[in-house]
Amino acid sequence: SLRWRLIGQPMADVRKLTKAMKSTLASASKAIGAEEDRVLAEFGKADALITPHIQASEDEIEAEREAKAQAEAERKAKHQAGIERIQSYVRIAREKRLTSDGIAGGITVLDGMDFGDDWQEYREQAVAARDEARNALQALHAEVNAREEQAAETERLRRLAEQQAAEQRPVDAAEQPVTKTGDKRQ
Repeated sequence: SLRWRLIGQPMADVRKLTKAMKSTLASASKAIGAEEDRVLAEFGKADALITPHIQASEDEIEAEREAKAQAEAERKAKHQAGIERIQSYVRIAREKRLTSDGIAGGITVLDGMDFGDDWQEYREQAVAARDEARNALQALHAEVNAREEQAAETERLRRLAEQQAAEQRPVDAAEQPVTKTGDKRQ
């Protein structure tokens, strides 16, 4: 029949071809799925072999980073402590009431301080602290030196007065009147 030739037969052929294609695609899909499973399993094996090495390398990098950060923190703390030590010279000189010689020693120590490249960003701050402390110690030195000179002069005058008083005593004793018992009045 014409209907069969024009409609029925082509529909049957399409169904047959579709069925064959589905079968081929299903086989290909299974093969692709199996290949995917095999490749993923190989990647899993590679991951199991490589991951410990990657983790060890990352741990080493992290440890180095932490060591560098710790070293940098220690460097900064060292320089900050050095600056605080410089700034403490004047306070210590005042609290301990150092002599002018002691203060001069502190000035000498400050003058001997050199802040090289290792001070990096703290160099200017350290130089400023040293200069400020030296200026304050120089002023304190002048003040203490003047007090010491005044104290020395006062002591010299006191000794001179004692010496003069001692020289006057024998004369004074000889001039005192004698009582009936032979004692001198006091």
